[in-house]
Amino acid sequence: MDLVDLFKDSLRYPAENRMAWLMIMVICFVNSMALASIEDNIVVTVIVSIIVLIVSLVCAGFSLKVIRSQIDNTEVTTNDMTQLPENITSDLVGGIKVAVVEIVYSLVAFAITFIFTYLSGSWDKIISFISQLLAVGNVDVIPTSQIVSFAYSMIFVVFVGVILAIIVYLLQTTSIVKLAETGSIMDALNIKDVLSRISTVGWGRYIIFMVLLAIILFVAVIVLGIVSMIPY
Repeated sequence: MDLVDLFKDSLRYPAENRMAWLMIMVICFVNSMALASIEDNIVVTVIVSIIVLIVSLVCAGFSLKVIRSQIDNTEVTTNDMTQLPENITSDLVGGIKVAVVEIVYSLVAFAITFIFTYLSGSWDKIISFISQLLAVGNVDVIPTSQIVSFAYSMIFVVFVGVILAIIVYLLQTTSIVKLAETGSIMDALNIKDVLSRISTVGWGRYIIFMVLLAIILFVAVIVLGIVSMIPY
C-alpha cells in the first residue's frame, strides 16, 4: 500500500467505523468546550489547559492508531471497556511521539526562517523599526524609508515562512505515517527516508493529494467552528 492509498483509507475510516470516530469527535468537542470555558482564575486556567493538552495528545495518539490500523489492515476496537485504561495510555504515548515529531519539524522551519531573515539583513531592519517605534511611540514620526524597509522585510519573512511551512507540512505528514508504521521517532525524523518515500509515490501526485486533503481539513475546521458557536 503506498502513501496515497493509505491516506485514502484513512479518510474513509469515519464512514466505515462510525462508533470509533464518533467517540473521538465527542472527545474533541468536549475539549473545545473546555477551552471556551477557561476563566480569569489562573489556577482554573492552568488546570483546564493541562486537561486540554492531555486530551489533545490522546486524540493525536488515536489518529496515529488509525493510520497504523490501515497499514496492518486491522480494526481499532473501542467497545471493550476493560481495555480503556490501556488504550488511553497507549494513545497518550503515541500523541506525545506525534507532538515531538511536529515540534522538531517546526523548530527546524523556524531556525531556517531566522537564518534567512538574519543573512538577508531583514532582521536588523525589523529590530531597528520596532526599537524606534517603542522609543517614539508614534509611527508618524518614523521616516517613510524606514517604514517601507520594515514592510519589505516583513513580506520577505512571511514569504520564506509560508514556503517552509508548506515543505514542513509535506514532510511532516509522511513522517507521521512512518511513525505509525515503526513507532520510532528517529525513523519519523529520518529526512532521507521520508524524501525517498515521497519520491516513490511521485511528488506531483503527492502534492495534489495533500492539497485536496488540506481543503478537506479546512472545510472540517469551518464546520467545527460553526458547531462550536452553538450555545451549550
